[in-house]
Amino acid sequence: MLLGIIITLKRGYDNRNYTDGPVETGVDLSDIRFHYGPSIIREVVMRNLYLVITLALVSFIFAAPVELLLNTGFEDGVLTPWTTNNWIIDTADPHSGTYCAFVEGNYWIKQEFTPADVNNIVSITFWYMQPEQAFFAFHLYYSPSDYDQDIVHVYDPGWVEYDLTSFLRSTGNLEGFKIFGYTGGGSSPDYVFLDDVSIIYDDDLALQSETFASIKAVFSE
Repeated sequence: MLLGIIITLKRGYDNRNYTDGPVETGVDLSDIRFHYGPSIIREVVMRNLYLVITLALVSFIFAAPVELLLNTGFEDGVLTPWTTNNWIIDTADPHSGTYCAFVEGNYWIKQEFTPADVNNIVSITFWYMQPEQAFFAFHLYYSPSDYDQDIVHVYDPGWVEYDLTSFLRSTGNLEGFKIFGYTGGGSSPDYVFLDDVSIIYDDDLALQSETFASIKAVFSE
């Protein structure tokens, strides 16, 4: 439907009928002088006008990307809807806000969500702090009942933002994320802090790419 509107605009643009005479716009243009070819100037103006209208339509129709997770920064003051076998809410040293999640040892925390096409997932990020700088594992769950596990080495004792987007499979539907603490990094306690977890999904990502390609093709004719 959108492409049909665009093509209609383009046809209207192609069928325009310009003259070098007065323009009936309701505005007094008597003082305006075109010294370098009025038809060419109008050509450029109208072409850009149709392009602006088209892009405005595209921006209006496409929805903004959405967050798949709930309680991403634990600011609800509880873990729900996260599930875990030992993590707790902590206020001692959050990355942002008032709360974060905390654990000592190799325990997991997980959240499941409605399966989402991996090709429409824009990013998977979170902030993680592990003072001993050891390692951690994570799982990406795919429907109906499968997951991938990878291990990341921690390179800084403070808060670090990790981006796991590149670990996504090329096809499939993501439906859950699990991350672990660790055990045995050294003589200090095996403390882990987690905050600001995010999985961004854009349902219109593929459609946008196709539409903008179509727009380019239409206005290049």
